[in-house]
Amino acid sequence: MLYRIVVRSITTLLRMALWLSPRRKSDSKTWLRARLTAHPISQEPLVWVHAVSVGEARLAQVVINSWAKNLQSRTLITTSTHSGYEVLCKHFESDQVRPLPFDRLDAYRTLFAEFQVPRLVVIETEIWPEMFRFADEVGQGIVIINARLSVKTTRWRWLPLLRRSLERVDRICARSQADGTLFQAMGVAKEKILVTGNIKYDYPLPSILPKELTEWLERDQSLVIFASISADEVVLLAKCAEYLIDRGHRILWVPRHLDRLDTHLQVLSDLRPRVRSLLETGDTAPCVVLDSYGELAACYKQARLAVVGGSFNRRGGQNFLESLMQGTPVIVGPSTDNFRIDVAEAVKAGAVIQVKSVRHLWSVLDRLLSSPEKLANIATKTMGFITAQQGALARTNQQLLDLGVLSDPS
Repeated sequence: MLYRIVVRSITTLLRMALWLSPRRKSDSKTWLRARLTAHPISQEPLVWVHAVSVGEARLAQVVINSWAKNLQSRTLITTSTHSGYEVLCKHFESDQVRPLPFDRLDAYRTLFAEFQVPRLVVIETEIWPEMFRFADEVGQGIVIINARLSVKTTRWRWLPLLRRSLERVDRICARSQADGTLFQAMGVAKEKILVTGNIKYDYPLPSILPKELTEWLERDQSLVIFASISADEVVLLAKCAEYLIDRGHRILWVPRHLDRLDTHLQVLSDLRPRVRSLLETGDTAPCVVLDSYGELAACYKQARLAVVGGSFNRRGGQNFLESLMQGTPVIVGPSTDNFRIDVAEAVKAGAVIQVKSVRHLWSVLDRLLSSPEKLANIATKTMGFITAQQGALARTNQQLLDLGVLSDPS
């Protein structure tokens, strides 16, 4: 009851803030209105998939595309972020993708006003108590796939609301044994948990890029990618990029959030960066800033090395698996809580190098880029590690088939 009062109070305050704010439109206001006002879906779904943001949205795309065509077109997909919504709308029909309403039973009832509630498949664990209750009591149950838990979340395991929400889940397809153990610590029955692996290792390899970018990437000069760099990491890593350019290497710089692009360009101004959207045929710019979504994964295969951000501040790291899947060695910083299990396994296999600080990063880059033999050895270990991890998508789909979410064994 307390949770419901808090959520209702917050949504009321947000509605008042929108009403009192200037009439000027913005993406954030439009998105907020969409989440505050649920609209009934127009087609009865056979499956309900929830993907919180960009990473989960891409994973949802891979999973749904592996299903039968008739099921793909009858899947409702909800997301909690505007960036996730944009990614999903590029790959699915607009009436299939909906903003997740704020966590209120009346909003979910409105969403499914005319249709039966199907099985809810949650990508990588986002726990909304009212959504879980609604899917359990009114719908056909809940499955969490590619499931993971952070240590931060387990610190709240004493909360009855959180434990009760997870008790409603029918099956948890965990990414690793360590994640399965954390779910048990949250009170989930052991028989509900199955380790199926990380589906991200089964992503199809992208290859199509704009002509101008492809030409720039394929130049003979050595390329290093600084990927998913947060705005508060730019100052920490910009000098490192400048040093590499002075040593004859090129830099592909990829901001984590494009709404902070100006911050990146300002700090990198001494490198004379060229944004990808303005790249021209024959361009020889030493530094290109990727100002688009969805193209980074295909760029990795042209790089000698990738430095993955979110790990040189306190954000807990960003996804580094796409680089490994292209056979490109990865360096991460000390903060990798978001991917602690994946990082530990990859470091143990010699596929990822974890540095202690930015200063340590400089010395490791120097050592690796001056030794093609060492880089080649790491790349070989990288491909061996990836091959050993694959197969999670098939194992996950088998579980969905056993539960009746999928009806076609093909």
